[in-house]
Amino acid sequence: MKRKTRTAPPTNYVQLFHQYPNGFVTFGKWMNYHRRMHTRHPLGCVYFCEKWLQRWDAVGRLLVRPSRREGKRRSTWFVIDHDTVANSLKFEITRAGIFPLRKGAGCRVVLLDGTIVKEWGCK
Repeated sequence: MKRKTRTAPPTNYVQLFHQYPNGFVTFGKWMNYHRRMHTRHPLGCVYFCEKWLQRWDAVGRLLVRPSRREGKRRSTWFVIDHDTVANSLKFEITRAGIFPLRKGAGCRVVLLDGTIVKEWGCK
């Protein structure tokens, strides 16, 4: 069995770039993009750092996880379909804007382990 070796935490932005490239090839474009993202979405971190990138990395992993969309009819939840969290959220937000939910109806996005990610129209 292979043991995981812990690496030292990055001490500068170049090391952060190598650890979290996020699809960027050049450091300059990566740095500009992440500075803009940090000013728009600080995530409770004082400055652009590894903790901020770890949180965004966790959000990215959550968005690609498999989930199911569920609907509610007469206080009973039923499965509509299975998709990733990102696609399910995008569909439900668009759907809620086009077709408002009836009173008592609801919908939600649930991970396969039962964790509710988002819920609409329920009390």
